[in-house]
Amino acid sequence: MLASVRITHRTVSVKVASTAHRPNSSFSTHPHRHSSPHQPPPADTSLAAAALIRDATIAELSGLCYKPLHTISSFLPPSLKLITHGAVKPITTWYLAYGAIPESTCHANSTSPSSSPPSSSSSSPRLYLFLRGVAWRANPDFSDNINLWYSVSLKSFPQPFYPDYTSSNIEVHSGILELAEQVWHQVAPHIQQFTQNNNNKTNGNDNGLVFAGHSLGGSIALLLAAKARLHDRLDVKECITFGSPPVLSYIPPDNNSSRRNSSSNIIPFRSNILPAIGLSGTSVRNYILDNDPIPRAMLAADPAFSALKENNIIKSLLQLRERMAGKGASFTPERFLFQPAGAVHLIKWSADRGQTVREIVEPREIIKELALDVGAMRSSPLAVARAVLDHHHGSYAQELKGAAMALKNSNYKEES
Repeated sequence: MLASVRITHRTVSVKVASTAHRPNSSFSTHPHRHSSPHQPPPADTSLAAAALIRDATIAELSGLCYKPLHTISSFLPPSLKLITHGAVKPITTWYLAYGAIPESTCHANSTSPSSSPPSSSSSSPRLYLFLRGVAWRANPDFSDNINLWYSVSLKSFPQPFYPDYTSSNIEVHSGILELAEQVWHQVAPHIQQFTQNNNNKTNGNDNGLVFAGHSLGGSIALLLAAKARLHDRLDVKECITFGSPPVLSYIPPDNNSSRRNSSSNIIPFRSNILPAIGLSGTSVRNYILDNDPIPRAMLAADPAFSALKENNIIKSLLQLRERMAGKGASFTPERFLFQPAGAVHLIKWSADRGQTVREIVEPREIIKELALDVGAMRSSPLAVARAVLDHHHGSYAQELKGAAMALKNSNYKEES
């Protein structure tokens, strides 16, 4: 279980006394909790719940990439039109859809009116690119799976991220960048053609792009969003990831001696990374379920990295590296390889408080907030099962949807 930490930043808390009214999900059954990710301070709580429903819908729509591609159109809500779809084997499958996802939409193929109307910005038509995570069983070629595993796991060392377009302080997962380039090569012509055609119809107003994906699909979505903005100057409105490992990092300047001597100077990931890759500070949202180990991979909270730090020799080497390279550098006690880019929404359940959703604002909270009980995962099959369930794409859709409903019910009870 996650360590209990007192949070002084923004928190939404919903205590669920009963699961009798749990909404069903067509993708997954995940019986142990509801959740309630927090958006930037809304005008009122009903809008916050409506925004969660919209992101739950986006999670479900991302999950459609795991279905046979020819069936996707039958699962889309009426407000979305399928443009095209494709597969970049063995990396991912993807599809483009155009239309609006109102905050009042409860899930694909179903609507549930919100107590408040959706904001005009969130219900405006967008061009959506959804991407799937790794589906090992979908790749019958064993050599393809080995190559994919090699790219994701062993080619993880950071390299400069599009140095012609960004500062040299931004680094990227080298293997996943190569995968993203393969995906972009296939997807880009469709995006460019649709954008050009739509601009002609709407006098230059293309209403913007939204990228979304689960697991590796979310990591690739973030890199494609940056590529679309930096290279093609496209209007990227949002990028939303669900259980996705981080793939970007900010390098502290190595000539700043004060950084090395500072005990509190830890890199603010959102304020450094997103503007450097052409995205606004509020355009990227990352959702993490409390027992999902995948989005913790390559962070300081990576369970494997946490286990290594228990070794005194490794711990001493990391501390030496920190003294030489400064706080915030890779391979130091407070940073493994990469950092989250954008808002991090941790979905967490506890018996005494019910559902809480915390936006982790301070980078120094990352290790504490995302820490997993490595010992429990080693010894308990139940802990491993929870981790598997938490990473399932349907769990994110269901937890977000359930949290929104719980939040709305809680607000209704308070008002009555």
